[in-house]
Amino acid sequence: MKYAAFLRGIGPGDPKKSNESLRKVFESLGYANVRSFISSGNILFESPNNNIEELEDKIEAALLKSIGKSCYTIVKSKEELEEFIATSPFGDLKHDSASYLIVTFFRKIPDNFEMGKSLRLDKKIKALCTVIDTTASSTPDFMVYLEKNYGKEITTRTINILIRIAQKLAI
Repeated sequence: MKYAAFLRGIGPGDPKKSNESLRKVFESLGYANVRSFISSGNILFESPNNNIEELEDKIEAALLKSIGKSCYTIVKSKEELEEFIATSPFGDLKHDSASYLIVTFFRKIPDNFEMGKSLRLDKKIKALCTVIDTTASSTPDFMVYLEKNYGKEITTRTINILIRIAQKLAI
């Protein structure tokens, strides 16, 4: 099975969280064909294990041990990402500098969930699709809103990044 792990709070500044360090953690767990995708906590890997919750728990525990910090992880299979993208979650809208097409993943949709200004909630993949008008507000404002309302057990990517990750998983 091919997977993408989306790690929350990973950026290029901390050497403990470098792509090389993150790949080593996944390799230490016995995962195959481990690859990183850009410096934002996207790790592609293969595992015969099809229990996503178990994969998430193992990765989080290994990251805590390796980098000394909890790192919330959401894992999606190649098939899940492909099916989600095939639904055209944003219709004909295009991601650009004025309108960010944002996908926020939840492990579990919160009991207090409200759509707000979001476009769509995909319950199957547990993803919230939102268009951020960057001429009216900024992405950091939106992230603060998400954390305030839903906590930190979420992670967000643009639809373009998800499309590129699904393409990499198909190779």
